[in-house]
Amino acid sequence: MYATVGASDVLGNRERACEFFLGLTPAVDDIAEALAEVAIKGNGTGQIPAPGDSITLTFALWRGTEMRSFLFTDGSELIPSYLDTAKRIDFVQLVPLYASELDFKMAYGEEALWEKFKADTVPYWDSARSPAI
Repeated sequence: MYATVGASDVLGNRERACEFFLGLTPAVDDIAEALAEVAIKGNGTGQIPAPGDSITLTFALWRGTEMRSFLFTDGSELIPSYLDTAKRIDFVQLVPLYASELDFKMAYGEEALWEKFKADTVPYWDSARSPAI
């Protein structure tokens, strides 16, 4: 599992902020640069990304992959929100996407992408996976 520490200082507001996480198997430790970029920028609004939002970076998420995008999803089932001294911290799960998967999500919506992943048994956490679409 990989996670950010510090996004909550940059994204959100005084009452509510977020951190990001994702699990990858096999591990790819050079995801750190992409995670740092997301921790600083989120979805580009300065606010907590909504489930279904996405971001595309100008570089590959890690060496050896063509994926450049993350889908922001609700991570509360895996890591519940907690109350810091002054604000609630929500955990947003990141799902790496290929360009074709992002295009599909943009055309048909997040729910349709999840249905496609489910129907085709796509292990979205597999860092060595092929594009689903």
